[in-house]
Amino acid sequence: MPSQVKVKKTSSKTADIINPILIDETSITRRLLIATIVNNEKDPDACISATIVHQRKGKNDQWEDVEAINLQKLKAGEGVRLHFGCTQLKKLREAIEKAYTCGYKGVLPTGQYIFGKEDEFIIPVGKEGKYIQSLLERNYGENIWEQLVELDPDLATKLSMAKIQSDRIAVVKEFITRITNDETEKFWQQFLSQNDWIFGFCLSYIFTTMVDREVYVGGTNINGRNGELCDFMAMSEGNAKFTSLVEIKRPTTPLLSSRPTRGTTYGVSKELSDAVAQLQTYCYTWGTNSSREAYSFQVRNNSVPVLPKGILVIGNTSELDNEDKIRSFELFRRNLNNPEIITYDELLARARYAVKYDDSIKEVPSEYIFDINDLPF
Repeated sequence: MPSQVKVKKTSSKTADIINPILIDETSITRRLLIATIVNNEKDPDACISATIVHQRKGKNDQWEDVEAINLQKLKAGEGVRLHFGCTQLKKLREAIEKAYTCGYKGVLPTGQYIFGKEDEFIIPVGKEGKYIQSLLERNYGENIWEQLVELDPDLATKLSMAKIQSDRIAVVKEFITRITNDETEKFWQQFLSQNDWIFGFCLSYIFTTMVDREVYVGGTNINGRNGELCDFMAMSEGNAKFTSLVEIKRPTTPLLSSRPTRGTTYGVSKELSDAVAQLQTYCYTWGTNSSREAYSFQVRNNSVPVLPKGILVIGNTSELDNEDKIRSFELFRRNLNNPEIITYDELLARARYAVKYDDSIKEVPSEYIFDINDLPF
């Protein structure tokens, strides 16, 4: 983990390094390097002034400076010898180099640095993103990630989850915007197939994963024409895998007829009835298809060859603006064995729940937030 070097700005051109740099220490004495960063315009490389301080433990085990000797008052023949052993001299060199590493950055307004010992670099607090971005621009992203996974797997997982969560919140925001626009079926087919996590924990509470787009389900005639293509296929997750065929219509597709057919009963719209019939045919064709494509898919995905479940995404319940319409639609849907019908607003609600998205919350949930100081590099 990187260490932090704190400084106290003493003028526009100087700053004291607050935490002294330890050179050597015994049970009763120690020597420190106390350094000052100087913005030296005449000689930028001469950016550090320093003092070596000898301390001794006094009362209450507190370190106290030993009385200084004024070298200018020494008489002829007198002198002072300051000896450093090999290890002590090595630490003194490292301390000086560390001070200069800070000094080369100059006096910064933040008053704090993040220092990496092995690579001899510092990052001023508040500028971490700039340095990480610089490494990414130099194509070190994969190397950084590999080292992070090796050094701190838990943090790597947390970062991955934060990225996934952030991306999914962006998808939900786009969903909210797009659902009120007049988008085409093709747009929704692409949007939902690219974000198949939206279907994950829903639709009779079976985990599903998209496995194919624009699936050929069979139905060709003797000339090989009129083959049937479903928008895409999903497969349940579990020891036994079952297929589902998904058909995508538009949020603006009407669910019910505009007027009641009799009394307070509303019939389903032609678009909805046609979509149901279409998907039922797809499911039947796939379930009875003995083609090479169907057999190959079942073997490849270890799926059980039974009549697939149909999932129809269509319309918006905002259309159901009175109790009669709500009752008519829900009675039709509940008594329909296959396919299962889900409206766009219901699918959006599931997506919002999956990412804990709320209009009043503008930030990523706290469990996905990490401190930059946790980074091990």
